[in-house]
Parts: sequence; C-alpha cells; structure tokens
Amino acid sequence: MATEGTTISNEAAATQAEAIEFRNAPDGKADRLVAQAATGAEGEPQLVDPATGAPVKGAETAPQTPPMPATVTADASNVVHLPAGASIEKIKVVGTDIVLEQPDGSTITIHNAALKVPTFVIGDAEIPRETLVAVLGENGINVAAGPDGSISVVSNQSSGGGFGDANADIGQAGPVIGLLPPTALEFPTLEATELLPFTLDPNDNPSIIPDGGSSDPSGILVSDRQVDEAGLASGSRAGDGSASVNGIFTISDPDGLGDVASLTINGQTFTIGGLVGQSVVGLFGVLTITAYNPATGAAQYTYELTSPVTGSGPGANVEQDRDTFNLRVTDVDGAIGTATLRVDIVDDVPSIGITDPASSNVVEGQALAGNWTLSTGADGVSTVNVTVGNTTQTLALTAGQSVVFALAEGTLTVNADKTWSFAAASNLNNAGGVNVTFSLSAADADGDTTSDSQTISITDGAGPTVDPLAASASLTLDDQTLADGSTPGSNTSAGTIGFAAGTDAIATIAFGDTSGLTGALTWDRVSDTQIIGRAGGVAIVTLDLVRNGDSATVTATLNDNYASHPGINADDLASLGSVKVIASDTDGDAAEGTVNVSVSDDVPSIGITDPASSNVVEGQALAGNWTLSTGADGVSTVNVTVGNTTQTLALTAGQSVVFALSEGTLTVNADKTWSFAAASNLNNAGGVNVTFSLSATDPDGDTTSDSQTITVTDGSGPSIEAEAGTASLTLDDQTLADGSTPGSNTSAGTIGFAAGSDAIATIAFGDTSGLTGALTWDRVSDTQIVGRAGGVAIVTLDLVRSGDSATVTATLNDNYASHPGINADDLASLGSVKVIASDTDGDTAEGAVNVSVSDDVPVIGITDPASSNVVEGQALAGNWTLSAGADGVSTVDVTVGNTTHTLALTAGQSVVFTLAEGTLTVNADKTWSFDAASNLNNAGGVNVTFSLSATDADGDTTSDSQTITVTDGAGPAVDPLAASASLTLDDQNLADGSTPAGSDTSSGTIGFTAGSDAIATIAFGNTSGLTGALTWDRVSDTQIIGRAGGVAIVTLDLVRNGDSATVTATLNDNYASHPGINADDLASLGSVKVIAADTDGDTAEGTVSVSVSDDVPLASSEAGGNVSEGTTISGSFDFAAGADGATLTQINGTSVGAFDAVTGWSAWIDVGAGSIRVKADGSYEFQADAPTVGASLPVNGTYTVTDGDGDTSTA
Repeated sequence: MATEGTTISNEAAATQAEAIEFRNAPDGKADRLVAQAATGAEGEPQLVDPATGAPVKGAETAPQTPPMPATVTADASNVVHLPAGASIEKIKVVGTDIVLEQPDGSTITIHNAALKVPTFVIGDAEIPRETLVAVLGENGINVAAGPDGSISVVSNQSSGGGFGDANADIGQAGPVIGLLPPTALEFPTLEATELLPFTLDPNDNPSIIPDGGSSDPSGILVSDRQVDEAGLASGSRAGDGSASVNGIFTISDPDGLGDVASLTINGQTFTIGGLVGQSVVGLFGVLTITAYNPATGAAQYTYELTSPVTGSGPGANVEQDRDTFNLRVTDVDGAIGTATLRVDIVDDVPSIGITDPASSNVVEGQALAGNWTLSTGADGVSTVNVTVGNTTQTLALTAGQSVVFALAEGTLTVNADKTWSFAAASNLNNAGGVNVTFSLSAADADGDTTSDSQTISITDGAGPTVDPLAASASLTLDDQTLADGSTPGSNTSAGTIGFAAGTDAIATIAFGDTSGLTGALTWDRVSDTQIIGRAGGVAIVTLDLVRNGDSATVTATLNDNYASHPGINADDLASLGSVKVIASDTDGDAAEGTVNVSVSDDVPSIGITDPASSNVVEGQALAGNWTLSTGADGVSTVNVTVGNTTQTLALTAGQSVVFALSEGTLTVNADKTWSFAAASNLNNAGGVNVTFSLSATDPDGDTTSDSQTITVTDGSGPSIEAEAGTASLTLDDQTLADGSTPGSNTSAGTIGFAAGSDAIATIAFGDTSGLTGALTWDRVSDTQIVGRAGGVAIVTLDLVRSGDSATVTATLNDNYASHPGINADDLASLGSVKVIASDTDGDTAEGAVNVSVSDDVPVIGITDPASSNVVEGQALAGNWTLSAGADGVSTVDVTVGNTTHTLALTAGQSVVFTLAEGTLTVNADKTWSFDAASNLNNAGGVNVTFSLSATDADGDTTSDSQTITVTDGAGPAVDPLAASASLTLDDQNLADGSTPAGSDTSSGTIGFTAGSDAIATIAFGNTSGLTGALTWDRVSDTQIIGRAGGVAIVTLDLVRNGDSATVTATLNDNYASHPGINADDLASLGSVKVIAADTDGDTAEGTVSVSVSDDVPLASSEAGGNVSEGTTISGSFDFAAGADGATLTQINGTSVGAFDAVTGWSAWIDVGAGSIRVKADGSYEFQADAPTVGASLPVNGTYTVTDGDGDTSTA
C-alpha cells in the first residue's frame, strides 16, 4: 500500500513508465517523477519527467568516474552522496550497513544505513525514495516507514515479490510500503489504489537516548565509552578498574513507557520486565544491564572488557568503536527506536627496560651484571630480541633460556629470568675505554613494540705496578775493587726491579732518561737497555738492563777509578744519582722502579755491632762484636776509650784490653769481640750507663771510630713465693681460759719471699688501714701491732723474720665482744695487714695476713636423704647432727605443724608423731624415720614437714627442717588374662525364636589388680564404642540398655565381686538390623569399657564386646497325597518362622501377591494340573482341574517363606 498522504494517478498507471508518487497533486500530473528503463550504454535507470519524457535535469548519463569508495557515511541530513556511475541495482544488508555491489565486483558500504535508510544522490541526481524502495524490494529487503516519514530495513515476513505486514491490523504502527514485483529496473505500471477518505492517527515511535548521546550522520543516537586493555588480568595495570565502564541510556515513548515491550541488543531481544541482569557478549567484552527504572526508562549498564583487542595498529592508541552494541526498543505495536553504544578500547602496550647498574663501567677482565624488566601488557609477549650491532638473537621467555654474544670486547649473556651479565675481555688496548651497546626489544600479540638499550663502557684496568719488595735497587761500586785498588775483586753490582702486570700484559721494560744521574759524570743513554757515564771522555760506569719476565736486572760496572769523592780521610760513598726503570703495558700504562748508583772510596772503617739489646741486668753479662775494614793502607792497632781512659789494643792474636769499673768489667779482644760483666747488688733503680769507643788510623791518616753505650738496669725485685703469699689466722672465743673449750689462744702463719737481683733488706708490717673489727689498732713497731677495745688489748700480732720469710702470730688476749650475729657461731673478720719485703734499692713485694675471731654457739642440722620422696606405704630414713657449743645442749624440740615434742638427748630416747600421712620417729641417737601411710588420696603428692631446734645454756638457738613428699604409688592394672570379654546373644533363643529353649543371656568377667591404693569403683565407661543401629542409654554405672524404636533390645549389667566385675548381656527382644540375608550372621554391637578407679582416681580399663546372631526361618517339605480331579483339598505348609516372624511369599518362585484383607487368602495360582491359594500362615487350598482323558497327572511345586529381616527358606 502507499504511504499515508499519497495518491496514485490512473494516468500514470497507464503509461509505460511507472508512476511512483504524487504529493499534493490532485490532477495526477504535477510534481511527478518516474523511473524508466535506460537506453544508455551503462544500462542504468534514468529519471524522466512524464510530462515531457525528457530526463530530469542532472539525471543524464554520468561520465566514467574513478574507482568507487569502499565506505560511505550519510551526512547530517541523512543524505548519501555517491559518485556518478555508482550502481544501486544489487543491494544487500550486512548488520546495520547497506552494501551496494558494483558491476566490477567491488562494493560500497554505507554505515548504519539499514537503521534509517538515507536519501541517495548519485552524482548530482537524487534517487526518488519510491525508486529506492522498489530496488530494495527487488533485492528481497523489506522496509517500514516511521511516523516522521523515514524508512528503515525490517525483518522479512515472506519470500515473495509483493511483501506485506504479516499482521492485517497494523494498529498504531506506521504504514507499510508495499513493494513492487521484480522488474530488473524496468518498473511495471503500479496498480491504482484508492485512498481512504480519512487520515489514520499514527502510533508514536519509542526512542533511546544514550548518556551524553548525540546523533551520527544517520540520525541514530550514539554514545561512546572507553575502556583500557591495561586493566585486564593480563594487563599492565591489572585490577585498577580501567577494563570496565558504566553508563546509562534512557528509553522513552510518547505513548507512555507502558507501551514499551522489549529491547534488542545486537540481535538478542529481552522483555522490558526481564531486562535487569541480562548480558550480551560483544567482540571483546560483555555488556550487562545492571538496573532499569520503569518509571523513568533509565537503564544502567556495565561494559566489562574480557579479552584484548586483536588486529589493532601498534602503539598505545585508542581503538575507536571496537565493540559496538546496537540497541532497538520496540513497543507493543511494533514501532521501534534505535541507538548505538560504541566502546573505544585503549590498546595496552608492552614496556621493556634495562635497569641501570650502579655503574655502567666495567674494568677489562672483570664482570658487570644487571637486570631488565618487562611488562608484557594484556596482549602478551613470548620472546625478546637482543641486538648487539647488526646481530640480533631471539630470547625465549621460558625458564632457563639465555642468549650469548661472544664479542671481541667480552661476552654478553641475557637471561630469560630478567638478568644480564657482561664479562669484559682482558688485555684490551683501551686506554680511553671502549663501549658495547646492546638493546632489548619486544612485540606483543597485536604488534605493539617496546625497546631499551644499555651502553657498557669497558675501562682500562689497573696498570702495571712495581713490586713493593723490589721497587728499588741500590748498586754500590768500590774503587778498591778495581785491579789497582786495595782489594781487587768484583767491579760490578746488580739489582732487580720487579713489576706486576695489571689488566694488560707488560710490553716493555726500559731505562728512563738520565736526568737523575749525577756525580760529575756525563751520562749517555745509548739504548733502552744501556747507559754509560763518562769523565773526560773515559767510560767510568756502565749500566746494563736485562729483562726476565716482568722483572729487570740492572748491572752497574765500574770501568775506571772515580776521582770525585768529596771527603778527605774518609771512605765516603759518593752518590751517582739514580735512574728510572719503566715498565709499560700494551696500552701505555706505566710503572717505575728506581736504581740508585754510588761509588765508595778506599779508607779504613771500624764499627761496633749492636747486640740484640744494649741493656744488661745487674749481675749478668752482655757480649758483642766489632768490625774493622783496614782499607788498602792497613791498620795495626785500635784505641779503646772509657771515660777519660784510653788503652791501645794491638791487633795480634790473643790480645785484649780490660777496664775494671764500679759498674762492671769491660773486655775488648783483638779477635773483634767484646764483653761486659755487670756488677751485682747495685743501687740502680733508674739504671746506670757505661760507654766505650773504638778508633783506628791508617798509614795515610784516614781515621775511623765508633762507640757503644751499655745500660746496666735494675734486676727483678723481691717476689712472693708460690702458695706463701697469704696467711689466714683464726682465733676462737671458746679457747680462752673462760671459753667453752679452753685451749690454744694463738694462730700463726708464714709469708715467704724470694730475693730478686738484690738482697732483701727488711721484712716488716705495713700500716693498719686494712685492720677492722671494732678494735683500735696500734702499729707498735715494724714487727708488732696491737688491737684494743676500750684500752684493753684483745689481739696482738707479732712478726718474726727467718731468712727471706716472716712468721706472723696472732694472740687472743681477751674475749672479742663485737660479733655481728645473734644466736650464731659466726666468724667475725678483723681485716688484714700487709707484710712487706724491701730489697737494697727499694723494690718491694707484699704478702697479706687475714685475722678473724669465731663465736661460741650450738649448730643443729638434718642430713638430707638421697631423696625426700617416699611412695605411700613405704618408709624413708635419715640422720641429724648437733654441735652443742661451749654452753651445752640437753634437749631438742621436734615440731610437726603446730605440735612440738621435746626429745631428751639420753640413750634410747625417741619422740613419735602419728599422722594421717604416716608415722614420724626422731631418735636421740641422731636418726629419724618416716613410715608413709597406705591408700592415701594423693594423686599430686602430699607433704609432711618436721623441724628440729635447740637452745644452749646462754640462749643461742639453732634449727633445721625437713620436708617429706608422700607420692602416689602404682595405679590399678587390668589382669592380662581377664582384660576383655566377648558376649554373644542369639535371636533364635528368644521365646518366639527357632530354639526358644536356649539362653538369652551371655556373661564375662573383667579382672583387675589394685596398685598402692584400693580399688574404689568398677563401672561401665561411656557408650561411644557401642554401635549396631541401637540407641544406647547408660542408665547407671552398672547398667546400659540398647533400644531400637524405644524398645529395649539388649541390656548390659555389671556386678562387682572383689576386684573383678562380671558383665551380663541380656537379649530382651529380636535384633532386626542384621546386615546379611539368608544367613545366620553375627552382628557386632560394638564394645564398652569397664573402668576400675582407685581412691585417688588412678584407673585401669577392660573391654566387653557384644554381638547378636540372627535367626532364620526354616521351611519343611510336605508329604505327597492324592486328589481327585475336579475336587479341592486343604492343608497347611509346615515351617518354623523364627524370631523375626515369617510369612509365605512364593509358590513355585511366583509371588503370591497381596492377601485378601477379609478372607486372608491370596489369589489362585496355576500350578499345572490345578490351582492353589495360600494364607500368610501357610494354610492352603488346592483345586484340581476338571476331569480329563488319560492317566493321572502328578503335581509338584515349591513354597518360600520370608522373615522380618529378609531371610528366606524354600521347600
């Protein structure tokens, strides 16, 4: 049908051209355009004016054009501009796009044109909408018109040429445009259609407005949202939330939101009421509707990126519209509104970096290491390219992988564990340093790349160094060794300069320049290895250098006499200066050694060789040597001088000079030795010196001399003899005449000394500052000190010397009344005094004498036994001691708790305490014993403490105590021969069982042995070990009942007899939970503990196990009999039902079925020559068949009974 407000002219219908549409043309002629088959070469349709038959202006055949564009988008007015020559003959719809297929096979895609079909302009000619609709129809594409006159592609409703709405009643929807039949662009005459004489009230279209939405050129509202690959779990910022985005779109309908029926997202349709929670999977993520407000039409959504974008361009670019969701809202009348949600996805890119080491410099021959980092990004990276210069190696990022570059500069290793190392080569010629640069690069799955580089500078290592022990050499030549010298001999001197190579090998060792050589010679550097020094053109000294490995030996040769010695009358050593010896490595680093050269004159020389020490202790001896080089002119005597005295020593064998001095005796011998014997017992605390000198003159007047100073030191002072440095003198009040034990009132000790290098002159008391004890001490003389109290002499100390020892005697003259303790025989210290030995020059040594005085008090003590613990029922014994003191003790008090007994210290006396814990006995013979009671409640042990105390005649007291712990003894034990009992019951022994005469009880005994305590109770343990599908109730310590459904099945009773217990199991009713079928099986009911406990809670356990045997039915075979045909007989099958009860269930293996509730009979069962029916108790009736011709027929069969727990029996 035509669109609303359109008329079709009959005149137009009669023409060869097809009238498409007239608007505002009552006469049917004005404003008419027709499409007519073309006659041009291109075969394209031409737009003509029906009135004139001439082409519409601008519709002439277009000239040839360049290739058609691949994609086109409608402008803001929804107009698509195509170049002249574009064909619209073949059209197809792909998603929301319209695709035009061109004659040459190329295509033009018009974005989103299916949502709102645009106006087509080819070249300058606009294609009428009717023509476009006809072409769409010819290509099988259905369209619908909206209220605003726009058209859009809708789903096909049929496959014919004339398309119509499947619903005859279009309701509020916009009019459907009837499509023309296929014409291959030769449009037939349209059927004249009569217009309705009224105007339809059209349905209003719903619409969707995305958040922040705007119209694209097609007029469809769109909204852009952006997510970031980096937020994916595999991304570089995993978990930061950037992989998801939230938004809102609003649905509206002028007819009210109640008119909205559904929402379609990318072809998936959801009812408006069920919109929340729906998800649509896009290309790279999921769109989820999280909320919908039916009052406002606002729908909230979340887009979650779930996978990285593929096929995007490299770089951290924003991929526009990579996920698109086309929204279409449909109302109840089928009207639609559209919008598009477009998701831009920010590509995630990898990032690689080489972590700078602390320094990028490495010394040749050493190694440098570092790390590298890689953030793979969401798209992932599996390999890294490592490049050095023009060489690239690929590093697989799997465990243990590495790439190695062997370079002239060293070896570079890059590891998959993100470490790298560089081992620099040695011996490089790199004084200025050389560089090695490597780079790491990586590309992710969609082509994004990243790289970083690291430059390593290989610096020159350590240069050569001179050996500190061979850094210089001093070469000494001597005129006297020349052929005309005083001692002809070697005229050379050699020395070695040693070097150590650094990181590079030593290339050369050579002389430096001659600037350091002097000595009035002219020096000529003949080569790297020879220098000559001349005087007046005559070669005096030659220096030659010979290399040996990293060392060089320099030899100086004296060729002729050196005439420029500066000294007179002296064998002076003239320095000729020095020359450098230079070692250079391969890249020019150098180290220097020095060779000094000197030439000696020819003069005498005397010297006194220093001994190891020039000190000698008084009374001891010191010896040494002296030397004389006589020179070429010779020396015959030597002068020896001490102070102002000189003696001449003839240098002939056996000659000596001797000096007898107060400090000792000096002897100088012609054999070039000397000695000094120091005198003894000198007063030389600070030391005294003796100096002697030697001098000599050769025939030409050259002189030489040397001197030696000897220090005579003080020897060791006196010392204390080992183990004789102290003496402890103890006095006791009780030894005074009026004391408790009169006796010796003195105490003596000896201090021993040993003389040092000097004799001991005196031994005397030191001062009294160390003496205390509430006495006033008076040092009467070097050998006596008196201590007084109130002017009364209490203690006297006397010293008597004997040789190098001194004996000190302490005498107690009277009672010492200042003992600090009360009731204690304390030892009061009176302090100490020094005994000092001094030698002749004041050196001293000290000993010490300690003095103390003891009081007179009693002391009692209880000797600890080996252990103070005793097991209940056993005994413990010990001793006690008493020192009565001077005042005496006659009785001792023995106390336990609040009770005290007095023990007379006479033969045979004792005191006894009868306690709950046991019996304590203390005897006058200084012994005690404790018999622990038995059967105590003492699991943690109980203590008994007793004490002894005594008082002497003057009130001094003494006491001691002893605690005895009575420990728990052994607990009860189960008799190993009676530690368990197994009780077996049997269902068939019950009154209704198969053998009712049998016993329905079973008993067993558990035996125990008491430990140190009597057994107090024997009782059942808990029921946790009892099972067997029964509910067990511990009624009391001696009874347990097992029930099934409240019915008592088994009762366990315990009866104690002495230290044993008999447990009896009684089967009260049938046990129905046997696991086996058709078997007289033994079902275990578990076990229960029988526990014996003694008086203080120690326990022992036995075990009683219980089991029940099943009872099964027994069917018996029936005796044979005869029955006349056609008659009925009755009887009963003979079977024992057993404790579980049994009923007849089968005849010949066939179930008898249900029994009649009134008669008790089963249905009749055919058994061949007759039928049988039975009752549950075994009663039966057999009805023989009617008479037949022939012999009698036997009837045989079986019957089966089944009991309550499934056991069966057949006979």
